[in-house]
Amino acid sequence: MPPVFELKEDWLVMKTLQSSSYSRLTMGQSGFYELYSWNSEAKEWNLSWSTGEDSCYANFIEKPCGSYSYCSKNNRSQLCNCMRGFYPKLEHEWNGCVRRNALHCRGDGFVKLQNMKLPVAIPFESTPNERNCKESCLLRCECTAFALVEVRKGERRCVTWTGELDHVRNYTLGGQDLFVRLAAKDLVIETTQRDLIMNELVGPVDRFQFLEFRVVAEATNHFSDTNKLGQGGFGTVYKGTLPDGSDVAIKRLENTSSQGLREFKNEIQTILHVLHLNLSEEYAMDMKISERWDIFSFGVTVIEIITGERNLDYCNLHRGDSLLDKAWRYWNEGNGLQLVDSNYIDSSLVLRSIQVGLLCVQPHVDDRPSTKSVVLMFQSPQTEIPKPRIPNYFYARILRGETASSSSVGQSSTVNYATLSRLNVR
Repeated sequence: MPPVFELKEDWLVMKTLQSSSYSRLTMGQSGFYELYSWNSEAKEWNLSWSTGEDSCYANFIEKPCGSYSYCSKNNRSQLCNCMRGFYPKLEHEWNGCVRRNALHCRGDGFVKLQNMKLPVAIPFESTPNERNCKESCLLRCECTAFALVEVRKGERRCVTWTGELDHVRNYTLGGQDLFVRLAAKDLVIETTQRDLIMNELVGPVDRFQFLEFRVVAEATNHFSDTNKLGQGGFGTVYKGTLPDGSDVAIKRLENTSSQGLREFKNEIQTILHVLHLNLSEEYAMDMKISERWDIFSFGVTVIEIITGERNLDYCNLHRGDSLLDKAWRYWNEGNGLQLVDSNYIDSSLVLRSIQVGLLCVQPHVDDRPSTKSVVLMFQSPQTEIPKPRIPNYFYARILRGETASSSSVGQSSTVNYATLSRLNVR
């Protein structure tokens, strides 16, 4: 529903989805809007929805979040949050937010806040000058924010605000884009903060996806209990589906968690460095921990050491193939020594190590040796080693478009991406 801007009036437009039913919207004694639907069989009005159920709406009436802050139901620990570039006025109680750095008119810029309910701050201006909306606001030092609002289909108006921004909220879906004016110093922090998080905390940017919170919320059906995979002392893990159809596991850190920022960073780094590519298929795909799941990781490491290559790099470079399958082909054809540097002298030890490594990365858990057996194979050259079958590595199958293995017909395989939630000190 597009907002209608009039200087002396507020408009509320409601449309019913079914023409055969009747609905009415009233304001109750508590001051909340209440939507009733007519039950033709019982001959009575039934309450379908009330703004009283909306914690942010109720908060606006009883105790607004204050200037330069917004209400968000996405943050379960606290409803009120400071806009980017602002911090709380008071330390022990909520009373709105103030700027980190004062505006200087020249050199100022804007930060984009998505899915927002626009401020009700007065005065504001509404003009049809859509093209130069940003420039118009920048030229006026008193202008603190602007938005391009679709008032009718295909028609947008430039709305600008002066003074403090108040009565703002954030929606999971819908809302408008609000551009809030910030000092140049805050803009530098804003533009570099993402790179700092990506590089200093977790590593190279090509190792993970950076997702907005609203995308994560939509992917998990707003963190629905039906999407919950598990819960630990540090947070809850949800199953999610990204817009491109990829299935992901998303961990949401609880504010009441005993896990500190350092532990959270370490966990992110561990996930990103592993990327599930050295883990067994039953764990990477189904989160099932078997007695020999760590043997699989050991086997990958052995083959990587012998060949001098990384399985991840090989998979990405040779789409549909893996270093494990390549090692098996060479070994099975009697060309195992071609996998290693010619400086290796003990060829029998090399071939034996390749065979042990391949045995450790077998797709079926029961076909992998135990840790005790692996030690015995390396210590006793006389110990007979079973002949390994082709690993048919699961990640390579994904890259070449096979979503089901020959042993697990009907079970789909997907790549698990790591997602990062940024933590800000308040």
